[in-house]
Amino acid sequence: MKVLIKTPMTNVYSRPSDKSEVVTQAVFATEVEIIGENDFWYQVQIPVQQNYTGWVKKEVLFFEGERCDGRKPLLCHPCYFEEDKEGDREPSPRHLVERKVGGDREPSPCQIGKVVVRKHSAGLKNAPAINAEKIMELPINSRLWVLQKQRNWYEIWLPEGKTAWLQAEDVFCEKALISGSRATGEYVLDTARSFLGVPYLWGGLTARGIDCSGLVYTVYALCGINLHRDADLQYKYDGFAVNREDVCPGDLVFFYEDVIEEPTHVGIYEADQIFINASSKQNAVVRYSLLENNWRSKISGLKRILLR
Repeated sequence: MKVLIKTPMTNVYSRPSDKSEVVTQAVFATEVEIIGENDFWYQVQIPVQQNYTGWVKKEVLFFEGERCDGRKPLLCHPCYFEEDKEGDREPSPRHLVERKVGGDREPSPCQIGKVVVRKHSAGLKNAPAINAEKIMELPINSRLWVLQKQRNWYEIWLPEGKTAWLQAEDVFCEKALISGSRATGEYVLDTARSFLGVPYLWGGLTARGIDCSGLVYTVYALCGINLHRDADLQYKYDGFAVNREDVCPGDLVFFYEDVIEEPTHVGIYEADQIFINASSKQNAVVRYSLLENNWRSKISGLKRILLR
């Protein structure tokens, strides 16, 4: 069964206990698939994290039937019709965007698709105004369907059948994401640099706290590329290997502790032997030099994600 995350951000645990290890996180409206159950917990797979698996509390998931009007909520593409129990079609968001909104609506908002939160956080409001009530604070890389654009605001579809508003400056259109064939190392680095100083958090994926592979995952997701979630999986499955002498800005540098083929840490190469990483020792996203602290001797390998 596919369901959606209904909290701004939720921890995903290794076992059905909040005392177990946090292995990753999922942000608002992320689609997950339930694959197991244990008391107050569901085991889920997260497709956008290459089917990464963990446990979440049942209370953080949005299920069919939770709409206050009794109709079936849309858990997938909102530009399709849904059918009620009598077989009648309910107006979908495609119809909603075609209504008149004071003459300020811009054309073809459904062609926008989803928007992606580009800032460390963005306020989801109940009206298109700065002083409007904030419904929730969305973390970076949250992705939501657009109903319409009105001046400097996007009206956002929420799965429970409600709508809300995001400032246009806080997001960009998912369709405008730079694809893997067009992304540049400098674009990747600009995104990575925006995380400098963010606290370290094991299992974290956002600017509230992030770990080394979470930084890599989120940075590349904001470039339109979904990698695996953990450093060892990124090393094994993502991109292709490059020699040390051929390293370029934006390449990934993997480090090991005991076994060279089993990396436990990853950073994003910047230039001149410098890489950006989320450091548990520094408790923050920082720059390190490969020439210091024997980093070079602990390199498992380098991987290139971008096409050059």
